[in-house]
Amino acid sequence: MATLSAILALSISTASASDRIIDFSALPQTIQQFAKANFKDKKVAVVKEDTSFFGAVTDGYDVVFADGTEIDFSSDGTWREVSAKTSSVPNSIVPEQILGYIRDNFNSSPVIQIERKRYGYKVELASKQELKFNKQFVFLGMD
Repeated sequence: MATLSAILALSISTASASDRIIDFSALPQTIQQFAKANFKDKKVAVVKEDTSFFGAVTDGYDVVFADGTEIDFSSDGTWREVSAKTSSVPNSIVPEQILGYIRDNFNSSPVIQIERKRYGYKVELASKQELKFNKQFVFLGMD
């Protein structure tokens, strides 16, 4: 009986959450504008809509560029994570206070990933150091 329950639960969770490939033009305007403004020289490879409840609810969007750079957006169009595989995250995305801290303390090492977290921001540098900042951009420590 426990095995049947586990299989049923797995089936429901698998069927209820999925990614659907969509066209860039189907993205909300805020996401299209963000991508065009900050990644104008990059070619979009794939756009995914993250859905749940059998596709009835949109949880967010992923935009992946040909060079591997990926942006994860919430359903309201706010970026949650930007990850650069072969380049760096555009400075236009990184809050100025965080860029200043990196410039002053980490020799302006390029940002290769930035995430919005509940506490603020998590930033990974090209030097592989991971930094945490609160919502007021105060350095909290290294991860």
